[in-house]
Amino acid sequence: MAPKLSESVERLRAAGNQSFRNGQFAEAAALYSRALRVMQEQGSSDPKEESVLYSNRAACHLKDGNCRDCIKDCTLALALVPFSMKSLLRRASAYEALEKYPLAYVDYKVVLQIDDSVTSALEGVNRMTRALMDSLGPEWRLKLPSIPLVPVSAQKRWGSENHKETAGGSHKRLRPCPKHAPDRASAAFELHQTHLTVVHLN
Repeated sequence: MAPKLSESVERLRAAGNQSFRNGQFAEAAALYSRALRVMQEQGSSDPKEESVLYSNRAACHLKDGNCRDCIKDCTLALALVPFSMKSLLRRASAYEALEKYPLAYVDYKVVLQIDDSVTSALEGVNRMTRALMDSLGPEWRLKLPSIPLVPVSAQKRWGSENHKETAGGSHKRLRPCPKHAPDRASAAFELHQTHLTVVHLN
């Protein structure tokens, strides 16, 4: 059983969520960063909560078009809680905006192993397939990184949560990523509140 979170961490996360809903993404990211610092200073050990905070901060970066920091935070979140659909979708979107199509394809495919009905992942795979065929040719599949196999336990864990809420949002442009300015994102997904509770932003 996870230890009870510090009240200040809970307050900071809640304040960050409110700032995010208000469209104040830089302020929200700062609040999530403060919550992470409090956890570290107090020596708190709650991988799920820490993962949520990194993933929430990644959503802020994605909204602001900061693809590289979004990828970094999603990767940290996934190291703590592997196969989180929210983190995978956000990272895939950031990879796609940076034209890192093989990596985006892999993340979208992993999401579909967890839940093959996630529309944003299905649409992402279709977009990436077309882009990879154009850029790498007919043997593009041979040039992809390996796609991790999602354990059945992870599929069940995330699948049971997904009965209650949507895993991802529609893929819509926010601040398109210019070809030679790869720190601007093209899509965003909804925000965690606690673990897989989301705020629908679309």
